[in-house]
Amino acid sequence: MNRQRIDVSTALLATIVGQVLLMGSAWLLPFASEHSVTADTISELVLGPYGFVQTIAFVVAGLGMLSLAAALRVVLPATRGNRASTVLLGINGVGLLVGAVVRTDPVESTVDWDRLTAGGVVHLLAAAVSFVCVVAAMVVLSFNFGRSRGWRTLTPWSALLATGSVSLLLAQGTQGSVSGLLQRLLATLIAVWVVMVAIRARSLATESHDAGVAMDAR
Repeated sequence: MNRQRIDVSTALLATIVGQVLLMGSAWLLPFASEHSVTADTISELVLGPYGFVQTIAFVVAGLGMLSLAAALRVVLPATRGNRASTVLLGINGVGLLVGAVVRTDPVESTVDWDRLTAGGVVHLLAAAVSFVCVVAAMVVLSFNFGRSRGWRTLTPWSALLATGSVSLLLAQGTQGSVSGLLQRLLATLIAVWVVMVAIRARSLATESHDAGVAMDAR
């Protein structure tokens, strides 16, 4: 049990670090490059002078999401909805890793699919699937948290963040001067949700371990 607690705690810490790094690069790198925080997407930062920083952020965040998916399979009740949600979170993690490996093409005000390279198409599709999957997981888990002991107090905040994320996801088709800002706002709501869930899961894992130690001591 102690080994499991350490593994879960480490996995969730990696999740938090990944989201902090991703948000830091998404919001701050534009100010150190020629990219715009409002018009350019997060992926386009890879094409700038500090592209390696954004690539690292994608890798760490992707591994962090895979860690979150694995940890939640341990701490959440084994219902179909929870299991499906962890799969969706895992897909998001894989999508982030694909985004790190396959670079995006420069994105103009409107996406011309005929001019995109194969890598650009793969990157865009991976990003779209990643966002849809994580938002879907947020919605499902927001319902399920209310039925799970230890998670109920998280329900209103999770539902609020999920609702905002759905709204921003539907707005992602907007092109032009605010497309980058809309994407960053969506990524930020997702990051807040992920960190919030990771902190709660880490706390529950610790409580479970402490309870087990107390039982063994009797």
